[in-house]
Amino acid sequence: MKKYLLPIVFVLLFPFPVMAETELFDVYIKVVKQSENYIYYAWRAEISTDESKSCYLKISFHDSDGFEIGSMGEFINIRYEKNTYTGSSMCEKNIWKKIYEKEVTLKCLE
Repeated sequence: MKKYLLPIVFVLLFPFPVMAETELFDVYIKVVKQSENYIYYAWRAEISTDESKSCYLKISFHDSDGFEIGSMGEFINIRYEKNTYTGSSMCEKNIWKKIYEKEVTLKCLE
């Protein structure tokens, strides 16, 4: 009984941070280069907020059945008011051709 008590007390005294979803205002994704096997793309996120916070930005790519077939994510620190973040990544060409929908989520620590 005593060996189970310590983890329970630890969780109650030191709760893990809660991730809350925050609204995104604009996200742009643009193909910048193509090679024989890969698509290179750039992304830009424009986010407005009334407070500074740390967040995780995730861009997911889904096929026509709704399954996630690719994604990229990045931790960002959002400052008060309007913020612009940019980045780039790559995707295999055969996966890029199957993309039906793009989904962007931003989860922030409260």
